[in-house]
Amino acid sequence: MNISEIKKLFKKQGFLDASLVSLDQSLSFETYKSQIWNNNFGNMEFLRTHTNLKNPENQKFNSALVALYPYYPTANTLKSNLKIALYAQEEDYHDVVKFKLDEVIAQIKPDHPEENFLSCVDSYPVLERDLAYRAGLGWVGKNTCLLNKENGSLFYVCEVLTTLKPKQIPYLYTDHCGTCTKCIDACPTDALTPRKLEVDKCISYRNIEDKDASLESLSKSLHGWFFGCDICQTVCPWNEKTNGKLEMRKLSLPFELNPEAVEELKEILSSSNKKLMELYKDFPINRARGTGLKRNALKLIHEYKIEELKDFLTALEVPEKLIELKTEVLKSL
Repeated sequence: MNISEIKKLFKKQGFLDASLVSLDQSLSFETYKSQIWNNNFGNMEFLRTHTNLKNPENQKFNSALVALYPYYPTANTLKSNLKIALYAQEEDYHDVVKFKLDEVIAQIKPDHPEENFLSCVDSYPVLERDLAYRAGLGWVGKNTCLLNKENGSLFYVCEVLTTLKPKQIPYLYTDHCGTCTKCIDACPTDALTPRKLEVDKCISYRNIEDKDASLESLSKSLHGWFFGCDICQTVCPWNEKTNGKLEMRKLSLPFELNPEAVEELKEILSSSNKKLMELYKDFPINRARGTGLKRNALKLIHEYKIEELKDFLTALEVPEKLIELKTEVLKSL
């Protein structure tokens, strides 16, 4: 089975594109290490501990079938009134995409019975963006995302690790960002410089990975985003070309608080952590866990000075970790 036939199998499962690339090289491993050495990983300690595992010299497989799976247009199955990143409005991609990768493996394996295959969706320490670039699936944009002329960037990068050995080197995508700096200019926290992200300033880091619930965290604005952030992608001309300029501009508009959103914040804060995990068990939003979601809710109440919730907050019991934060938010109302 050649790569052309394999591409067809991926596309039948809804993938945008796929290719095969060797694991024994890397164009960005040294850059990755320098980011770790400069402590540009927030409190995501796993990025540091995975450094040696991501070294191409330490891989147990020969190559990766790298694929792109779209998460936009979204059906918005979460149905939230809060500002949530597009990918998190759908069912958890880890399960959905992994199932599709396994379906592809089932089709390839009979032709390569002696080879091993492992489907990965954020579950194996490889430099996915590097693999996708070297596989000829796109270039790394100034917003640090993988960009593709036909598909923009609103997709997941995933892979099937395999003992197959590539017979040809894929064509490397040419950079098509040019002089455009829309993503950098639009980032409200100045987290971006060309192809570099300052993790602590990134809104997605602040409302997902960062566990900080100190008083100082109130100074790190979420700019209306309850979970994740899409700004640097929705302003990108390549996503406008792919998904429509008007549609992307609508998605780029600032969050406007409405009564339904206020009620949703109240429900999140008054629910137990267990109930929240049950409510969001099928969605990526559960990554922040119950306490994290409540922390985000308190921060938005602080940012938008929702005075109508003052009495509600006064009577509200919160996890011990959030007591000081709640007190400070009350003072600001």
